[in-house]
Amino acid sequence: MGSVCAQPTVGVSDPRVFEDFKGQVTPHRDRAGVTIRKCRNMTFLEELRRRPCYVFTSDLDWAPENMVRFCIEAHRDVPLTPFVTDRSQVITERYQGERKRLVGVHPNFRAGSTHGNSPAEVVDFVRRLWPESRFYRCHCFYEDSNVSRLLYESGFEYNSNLALHLQERIMPLHHQSGALCLPVFLEDDCLLRNGPVAPEELIPLLGSPGLKIFNFHPIHICLNTPDLSYYDSVKPLVGGDSWKEHQHDGKGIRTILDMIIKCARTHPGLGVFYLDDVYELLLGKTQDAYAGLTSEERVRHVTGIYDSRDATQAYATSRDFNMRELEVDFIASNLASGMKVLDLGCGNGYTDIKVAKVLDCDIVGLDISHRMIEGAQRLVEQFKPLLGRTEFIVCDSRKIPYDAESFDAVITERYLLNLPDRQTQTRAIQEIYRVLKKGGTCIMVEGSADGLEKLNKLRVAVGLQPIPDRSEDNVSSLKFSEEEVEAELCRSFRIKEKRHWGTYFLISRVVHPLLVAPQEPKWSADINKVARQIAEQDPDHAGLGHKVGYVLCKDRDS
Repeated sequence: MGSVCAQPTVGVSDPRVFEDFKGQVTPHRDRAGVTIRKCRNMTFLEELRRRPCYVFTSDLDWAPENMVRFCIEAHRDVPLTPFVTDRSQVITERYQGERKRLVGVHPNFRAGSTHGNSPAEVVDFVRRLWPESRFYRCHCFYEDSNVSRLLYESGFEYNSNLALHLQERIMPLHHQSGALCLPVFLEDDCLLRNGPVAPEELIPLLGSPGLKIFNFHPIHICLNTPDLSYYDSVKPLVGGDSWKEHQHDGKGIRTILDMIIKCARTHPGLGVFYLDDVYELLLGKTQDAYAGLTSEERVRHVTGIYDSRDATQAYATSRDFNMRELEVDFIASNLASGMKVLDLGCGNGYTDIKVAKVLDCDIVGLDISHRMIEGAQRLVEQFKPLLGRTEFIVCDSRKIPYDAESFDAVITERYLLNLPDRQTQTRAIQEIYRVLKKGGTCIMVEGSADGLEKLNKLRVAVGLQPIPDRSEDNVSSLKFSEEEVEAELCRSFRIKEKRHWGTYFLISRVVHPLLVAPQEPKWSADINKVARQIAEQDPDHAGLGHKVGYVLCKDRDS
């Protein structure tokens, strides 16, 4: 980028670019030939073909710290992936610990680069600049087959080094170097080259399927640059904090950024991600990555997964809709009209809306995912009589923001299952007890490790593969040992009822796959509907399945 923040470069290439490729950088891994990094998550790829996935990035160039800080503030409502060119204290402070993996490098291979006099020196410079990074974008999207191979062999697994400006349906590309390439959809420099900025012309393109990776430079965000002539006129005047005196008042790059952020947050696409999280999703590595995260990082990770889903779909939080209906029936049967009900981890509010349609309850739903709450608010608008009886709030419900004894009933439907660790689950149970009135009811539908083990023993015995404890759709899935959780529950509550749905799981997870083998069973198959109908009359067979339900009472004399 030719800005006051960029160090000068001349020419488009230099003979040094093609020299000394071998032996100067230690390979990141031993390889026989080129190992191509391929997308393995077919579910995510298929969704990407149908809906947009948004990623905000910024090539920091040599922007001063006050511009970098302003750039981060401009992206405050969305995850921002910075590409660093030199050291930045602002970035170092904001991307610490596990978050270091979220930062990319921005090597300059052009002539006169201060990063080095040869490709190997440049690669070594950016490797030392941010050792944790595994992705890059070169200055001016510089591309050379030998350079890209060198970057890959030095440990950069993927890149965003191709600008497919405003092209629709952008998908990941397999680069000849072995790296995965995630192309840029919109680049502010490209916009400016086309003349005055017209934000309204971009709106129809933002909702099209595929990768929507945006790249904005701090200088253009700070100045709200409207076109290159304006930028060229103020460039000699900008230095230190003086850029604040030259911000454009009309439509410009910052206007476009604000508009895109608003669209990305409200559009029912796959969600807004860090670039590295998209890479993890594409490679199907989210489950492995989850295990190494801290508790807070796990919460953010799971929140990101739910933020990526289409929350306007009724069964956005559970693909097994027949089992979901059995859960809802169990919950509704243990509530009564006139109750004030709290739903923790309410998702898109599907259960609460179903309950409110048949019972005269006031229901508050809390969920940490803003996307799920937006979906709940849209769904409830379809049922106007419920608008005054249901309320949905974005909230980290690990600390319930209500006084003691505020609710007649509390619902948890796979809420504890998605908490990051046992200690957090225990504290959540204590919080539920605190906000329940004496004589109140807690209805839980959570994960059972015992039921899954029984189900898998039967599946293996009849020649089926065991069902994994976790999956790409559910990387957390912290199930209970029923004996252990009941011991914890009995410290505060009286267990009024315990429910398994073994009949449903026997038919849907054993009989169904045996009948259709070698084809894969489908959630929508008629036999699953039959399984649900039978389970409505006779719910349990041998405690099979990974779900367990409890009805808990907070006795009046407790």
